[in-house]
Amino acid sequence: MPDLRQFFDLASQKELVSGKTDLNGEPIFFASATKLGKVLSRDPGYLNRVINRLVYLGLLDKPQNAVIPKEVLRESWRYAQAAGHNLHISYFSIPLYGAKRLAEMRDRLARWKANHYSMRGFSREMILRMEGPDEANRVFPQLRNWKLSGQSVEMAGLFDKVVLELVRLNGYSTEEQVIGAVSLMSGKSPNRTKTYLKRMLGDILEKHGLTVIRATKELKARYGIGGRGYPNLILGGEGASNGKAPAA
Repeated sequence: MPDLRQFFDLASQKELVSGKTDLNGEPIFFASATKLGKVLSRDPGYLNRVINRLVYLGLLDKPQNAVIPKEVLRESWRYAQAAGHNLHISYFSIPLYGAKRLAEMRDRLARWKANHYSMRGFSREMILRMEGPDEANRVFPQLRNWKLSGQSVEMAGLFDKVVLELVRLNGYSTEEQVIGAVSLMSGKSPNRTKTYLKRMLGDILEKHGLTVIRATKELKARYGIGGRGYPNLILGGEGASNGKAPAA
């Protein structure tokens, strides 16, 4: 994984406390969002999702202050002070990739696929909805007290209503149909609505016994779907035969 290799390169830089470990014995380093962005050549939003995916899979950890040695905290404060206190410092540790950790990684990768997670939708809300507060707090410890907003609850209700109605009427729904309808109903842009859907899709499917698959020639013929291409289809439990799993 190129992003992980770049993290290892970053951790080896002397200015970022090379050679130190946390109180659990795991190599630890810190960096500002600015530094991470330059090294990984990512925009801030996507960079955060990359980091959080590495943490979710167990390839990287976010240690809490309780296990960060005081000398590392002092060094990071000096680093921020030298930059005029304009930096947000993040701490990371690199776990031992032993048999237990590797088994956990495989399990989380399987959940990523089964729950239809995506980089676009990856957020505390997505993990909270699908895996509960403990896992959400592990991946997003800085948002430990964050709860679903009223706006998120409202959008989830709209998605539920639109998806179920389209499946009832047509036997299926495409993601684009759902995005278009909810965008009109909520007054949010299609782009913003798509991000909400990606965060909530796994929860919607699980609650209502639905599935999402890539359309095939057979499914397009069965449902009378015209046009070019093979969109993702949201179907009832028994409508998914002859389909393919969508690309991750």
